[in-house]
Amino acid sequence: MIPILDTKKHAEQIGDNSYKTEDEYFSEDLFLYARCYVVSKGKDVFHKVLQNPAKMPKDKEFEALLTIAEEAYDQRTDLSFDYVSEYDYETYSNEKGWT
Repeated sequence: MIPILDTKKHAEQIGDNSYKTEDEYFSEDLFLYARCYVVSKGKDVFHKVLQNPAKMPKDKEFEALLTIAEEAYDQRTDLSFDYVSEYDYETYSNEKGWT
């Protein structure tokens, strides 16, 4: 099983735009960018946050992580980066984490 940060418990910890209830505004994109920030901080931080959602950094994001590989590949090779991950990283894609 792959480790996943896409859970309601993690979403409830991201700061000002945290998940509160189904009826309140929640930005799926900001939660994705917050998870990118965690990944960008490295393996140790990732595993600490994975184990303890309360350690989720507040009001931090790193949206650029979603395109860094593609941009680097394009610049280096002048070719299109045609890669589709077998894993869905979008918010709510981990159904078990939201029940």
